[in-house]
Amino acid sequence: MSNDKSFDAIKAMKLENDTSAGNLVDLLPIEVQKRDFDLSFLDNLAEARPRLLIQANELDEFKSKVMQDESHCMFDDFINNSTVKFFDTEPYAEPQPYPEETVGKASLWRPYWRQMYVDCQMALNATRNLAIAGIVKDDKRTYWQS
Repeated sequence: MSNDKSFDAIKAMKLENDTSAGNLVDLLPIEVQKRDFDLSFLDNLAEARPRLLIQANELDEFKSKVMQDESHCMFDDFINNSTVKFFDTEPYAEPQPYPEETVGKASLWRPYWRQMYVDCQMALNATRNLAIAGIVKDDKRTYWQS
């Protein structure tokens, strides 16, 4: 046990009550990066597509601001932390079928299903991030390779 007894108690309770074998990310001590954000753009979100922070009619202006200043809206952080890692990544392989010994035994599918799920999420994440970077930077050569 660590020196933090309350943390260990919560962790033990979580493990005891977690029948899904879920992850413990919510219990990990994660340090949140403090930044000074200008969140005034949230006051003017479009109602047409509210999940998109930048609407189609605002894209050209956003592109020009990013071209002038790579750090605009922390776009450089997005490129460095969320996109560069996919430049040299090979395309993800197709999910493999469940092994024959697991047929009819759903309890044995869990590790295979999880791996397929993680691989699919990574492929979607790579596709989305590379597409965003390619559109904003007008660089089909680099960002559209995958």
